[in-house]
Amino acid sequence: MDTTVPQADPELHRFTVEEYMRLGESFPRSELLDGLIYDKPQGNEGEPELHRFTVEEYMRLGEDFARSELFDGLIYDVSPVRIAHAHAVTILLNTLAAALYGRGPYVVVVQSTLAMQGWQGRWGPEPDIAVLYNEKYTKTPTAENAAAIIEVSDSSDVKDRAVKIPLHVASGVPAWQVNLPARQVEYYPTPARLDNPQIFREGDTFEVLGVRIAVADLLLPIEASPDS
Repeated sequence: MDTTVPQADPELHRFTVEEYMRLGESFPRSELLDGLIYDKPQGNEGEPELHRFTVEEYMRLGEDFARSELFDGLIYDVSPVRIAHAHAVTILLNTLAAALYGRGPYVVVVQSTLAMQGWQGRWGPEPDIAVLYNEKYTKTPTAENAAAIIEVSDSSDVKDRAVKIPLHVASGVPAWQVNLPARQVEYYPTPARLDNPQIFREGDTFEVLGVRIAVADLLLPIEASPDS
């Protein structure tokens, strides 16, 4: 049996037996091996396969996995929020919410699961900031509901740039990345610009849905942000 998982992903969630047992009858034909859930083969022929969660399954897991994201059917634990990251997200939320409230069909949400249509229903990233069309949702919003996405990247810069940004843009949503280590903002309007984003540096301002934001406002002074 091949139980190989991506070794480059240290944040892959490993279930405890207690967590696994709380899933109940949701996964009756499965087993827990080294913290990962494997589906048993039909008719007991063949080898167990690593279980890939759908967004619907993931959302049913509830608060046990509040600090996680779904990538290609696998659950990843989200890194602890650092001061510099929290500062940038707070400024973005306050600025966009104040400017967009009551103006157009928008609502600003923070770190909320966004179901990606297609993609076998197995991708549910949680953007740091998502500007959604203001509708009454009866289920998890999808990329079709999103007008803009902003990711704030510090220690997760590689994952954001290699996975999350391309995923958002391929789904038709323009994306911005606040790159804290580089102290700049990168704008990815289309898939064609993934290797050549528009760069806004510390003295610049950028615009999201008509709202102008100063890059400097998102950054702590260097001496005040040793954990960024």
